[in-house]
Amino acid sequence: MKVMVISTAKKPRGSQRQAGFRKRTGAAAAADIYVHVGENIRSMRNSLRLSTKELAYNAGITASFLNNIENANRKATLYTFEKIARALDVELRDLIGMQRIKNPIPKQLIEDMKLKSLITGLDEDSKKRLYRVAKAL
Repeated sequence: MKVMVISTAKKPRGSQRQAGFRKRTGAAAAADIYVHVGENIRSMRNSLRLSTKELAYNAGITASFLNNIENANRKATLYTFEKIARALDVELRDLIGMQRIKNPIPKQLIEDMKLKSLITGLDEDSKKRLYRVAKAL
C-alpha cells in the first residue's frame, strides 16, 4: 500500500524559488526538514550511483514522487521515508540526519519564568517568607 501526503499549497516556481524559497533561516529552517531530507536522499542516491527510477522502484514509489521529495515539492510520510531508507540500506535517523535543535531561549530565562509563575500564585505571607529565605542564601 502506498501512502502519500499531498500538499495543496502553491509553491513558487523558477526564479521565485531561487530568490529564497528554499533558503530559509531561523525558525523556518528548523520547521522545514523536508528540504534537508530531500537533499540527504539525493546525496545518498548519487553516492550509490542509483538513478531516480532505480531508487523509486526499490522503495516501491514512483520516480516522479521521489523527485518531488528530493526537491521538497511534496511532503512524504515517515512510512515513505522508511521505505526510502530501506532501499538505500540506511537507518531512518541517518536519512533524516538532523542535528538536535537548541532552544533559542536561554535556560536561565526559562527557569526565571517558571519561578515567576510559581511565585505569582502565592499569597502575600508566603511571598514574604520566600523572600526571606532567598535573601538568606
